[in-house]
Amino acid sequence: FAAFSCLATAPLTTRFGPRVAVALSAGLYIAGAIMVALANDFSMLLVGRGTLGIAIGLASVAVPMLTSELAPPDIRGMVVTLTNMSIVFGQVLAGVANGAFQETDSGWRWSFGVAAIPALVQLPGVLCLPESPRWLSQVGRHAEAEETLRRIRATADVAAELADIRAE
Repeated sequence: FAAFSCLATAPLTTRFGPRVAVALSAGLYIAGAIMVALANDFSMLLVGRGTLGIAIGLASVAVPMLTSELAPPDIRGMVVTLTNMSIVFGQVLAGVANGAFQETDSGWRWSFGVAAIPALVQLPGVLCLPESPRWLSQVGRHAEAEETLRRIRATADVAAELADIRAE
């Protein structure tokens, strides 16, 4: 499911923007983690795991896209690298959580339930972020793209960057 939703992310971000895809990913991850944690039969477990896969595929494409498009050009590479490092750190924490719940009754349920916490933090956080200036410009919302650039760059002089975005 993750592989297929990676493919679906491009049309989704083109139509609705990467911020919407990241928010959708977080919401699906929360739902999937809760479904798996509360699963009382194999079919619910399978649906929950599928939902998690879709969420992971969306996030794998949309999160690096959004962070790179919001980052200033001079530190864009570092920001994307930190995003990838955060993913690996999350995998380490997941392993630690799995180990911590290993000897607990229904520990696997706790492991999946706890997995919803990062998405619960991410969802309200991403809703506070502006939309990508690149996407705004791409869909013809140039004034919003300019205003967003002014906000995230903390300067009124965004004409050169906006011109580069429009040229691309």
